[in-house]
Amino acid sequence: MQEALSSRVRIGQAKGMLAERWQVGTDEAFIALRGHARRHGFRWTGWPGR
Repeated sequence: MQEALSSRVRIGQAKGMLAERWQVGTDEAFIALRGHARRHGFRWTGWPGR
């Protein structure tokens, strides 16, 4: 359970960073983040710091 919560926190932080940098909403930032992950075969469980 703690692992899932930590993953959600990291994803939320990444969304926030992208949204601020690109001046877009967090939904748009998440779509971009998810698209990048899918194109590059990145698994959400492989975030740095794990």
